[in-house]
Amino acid sequence: MKKILYALSALFVLCSCSKEEDEERLNYDPEALYGYWRITEIRNNGTWHAFELPQTGNRFLDVTTPEGEAEFPRTGLTFESNGEYRMQGALWTTSVPHTWQAQRFDVAVYAPGERTPFLTYEVVSLSPSYCQLVMRYGNSSSLDLRCTKVQ
Repeated sequence: MKKILYALSALFVLCSCSKEEDEERLNYDPEALYGYWRITEIRNNGTWHAFELPQTGNRFLDVTTPEGEAEFPRTGLTFESNGEYRMQGALWTTSVPHTWQAQRFDVAVYAPGERTPFLTYEVVSLSPSYCQLVMRYGNSSSLDLRCTKVQ
């Protein structure tokens, strides 16, 4: 009887540990983020019209076209392996490096000295040369971003 109880206890412990590990596991490889990502397409708050160019009718605005670059000069994100984060270009430019931290489904960005993220990126898809992110600033706004890796 004791052997059965020990076996059941061990099974319970193993099952509970693997569940915790699953909950903490990232759904993407944070090392794949390292480097400079040029934003190539933007969509605003899940709606298309805000950035839609009338002549294209695209759901995302391709910001690499001459029309797109008139509105959004070259813009990009940098995720360094040492945890530093920078944004350059039309959305805003960080004057000092911020920090980033990989979380289960997203990336949290912190201003210098802050403990609460001011910006998050949900990782929708990520490959060595392409990513799609949803950038959220607070609870009020979001931008869907498509990016290509430059470095």
